[in-house]
Amino acid sequence: MSDPKVGKTYTAYHDGKVSPDRAVTVVIEDVVPIENLSVRYLKMWKRAITSDFNESLIDGNIHYCEGPQRFWDWNCDKFVFAHIEWDKRTLKDPIMFAKRGWGGWYAVNWNYMLETKKRRKT
Repeated sequence: MSDPKVGKTYTAYHDGKVSPDRAVTVVIEDVVPIENLSVRYLKMWKRAITSDFNESLIDGNIHYCEGPQRFWDWNCDKFVFAHIEWDKRTLKDPIMFAKRGWGGWYAVNWNYMLETKKRRKT
């Protein structure tokens, strides 16, 4: 999995569904290590991990899930911040992408999947 580069543009897909009508162009603003996350975004990440952990509870028992069963990569140590070119809301509230459990990047605070590699035309 390649890491997005600051200043470059990539395609993101609303709701993670890869189709032309759900595609937007995002500009990468920053790649931030976890130790440099602001308190606001650190809390956001902890809520996402807690929610992911709670979904692994079955009948009151904790089932530690590895790989595809987990949505988030709990060991994610850097985060990608981006904005949609035409959407001023994402300039004020940047999209924070984190690594998923099975690879790739998904937004923590918006509902977008970041595409970091070129797709072949079919």
